[in-house]
Amino acid sequence: MLKSREQRKLKEILRDIQECDKIDKVQRLVKNFALYREGELKEKVGDLHSITPLFELFNGIPEFQFSIEDNKYCKCNHKHCRSFEFAPLTLVTIQNLKDSQGNITRAVNEKLISYSNKCIKCEEISSTNRTVISYPVFLFLLLEICDEFNSLEARDSFAEFPTIFIPQLLKINQHSYSLYSICYFQNLHYTVHINNAVHPKLRINEKTWFYHNDLSDNGYFAKSNPVFKFEMTEDEDLPYILLYKLN
Repeated sequence: MLKSREQRKLKEILRDIQECDKIDKVQRLVKNFALYREGELKEKVGDLHSITPLFELFNGIPEFQFSIEDNKYCKCNHKHCRSFEFAPLTLVTIQNLKDSQGNITRAVNEKLISYSNKCIKCEEISSTNRTVISYPVFLFLLLEICDEFNSLEARDSFAEFPTIFIPQLLKINQHSYSLYSICYFQNLHYTVHINNAVHPKLRINEKTWFYHNDLSDNGYFAKSNPVFKFEMTEDEDLPYILLYKLN
């Protein structure tokens, strides 16, 4: 799927990772990729949320994007139609989570349904019909809540909603997605849970959850089950980026 010139370096890195026989070699390749992007693109990967530009490498790849069509037919006879793709990193805003009371399934589905807004001609409120033309195979969700409230101290007086629920099975219309990864970002540090990790040379091929934090366990994967319900004012870690795969 990685065919463009911009994606070439990532394709090389992924190929090299497949050949690694030790986890520290994987870590070194990832850090080298970050240094490459810092040198070539003047980007500080992992510093102050800047992991997100990495997902731009998946722009234009249908397997990573929703294809959407919006149609408005106002009573003033004005028609407005547009087709577009959601970015490979689909944003779930704080308002989305507030409206859904922290329920991610509801938050995502409500981004994909018809809605009402002003007509650009007569300014009357009318319905816009939203249709999902195609669904991604790999669905990345970014929970914006982590950008602003990435520490327990920052959430000390948080009152928008009490909990966040992560579905292991995410249903969008007639499509079903399984959760494969949870990336956390707390106190300027990334950690991750990975499900069904497979790597022949690292001898990882288990249908279970692993946890990775390069500041503990010597950077190795540790078997560890994630939680799927997070208390906003009690849990230190909150989910930041979720990876789902179409069943």
